[in-house]
Amino acid sequence: MTKKVVLSCICGAIVLLAVFGQYVHRGYVGVYGSGDDLVLLEHGFHLRLPWRSVTMYPVRCRDYHLEALADGPQGKVHADMVLSLSIALDKVIPLHRGYRGEYASRLISPLVTAYLAEYGEALGLRRKEYRKAEVRARLMEHLNSNLTEQGVNIYRIWLGSIEVTGPSREHMELEFWSVPSDS
Repeated sequence: MTKKVVLSCICGAIVLLAVFGQYVHRGYVGVYGSGDDLVLLEHGFHLRLPWRSVTMYPVRCRDYHLEALADGPQGKVHADMVLSLSIALDKVIPLHRGYRGEYASRLISPLVTAYLAEYGEALGLRRKEYRKAEVRARLMEHLNSNLTEQGVNIYRIWLGSIEVTGPSREHMELEFWSVPSDS
């Protein structure tokens, strides 16, 4: 009879830990809570209320695939790129308050789109007179100058392709290299 009680207690404890527990992996932090009661969860096992979710953020360098569509004076620009970025630990909670888990699509993508629309002509995208290193360097400088306050640091940009479609409906695609898979 005592073996059944012990086994029941062990099974109950496992179920409770699965429901009330949250493990945060290395290289990530979790944000738990709502409103002004946000708590930063660092690496390790944490107990939480099951009806409150935990949003994970990478604090080490991670790669994000990004597609940007811009409409500027040079025509329509579609850029396919991979950004290597990280988030500063002290900026995770303010970033969470503003964008939840969608900071890449709601913060970075509009900056890339606006930059390509505004400076595409200066970069020579329409005339095919640009070098990918120059586009990459200028874009990285623009992003870092605008994202440093939010705690997002861009380390590398890989340009996969840039497609420009002008007003005369001519189409130009410039393939730099194949974009790495998300693995």
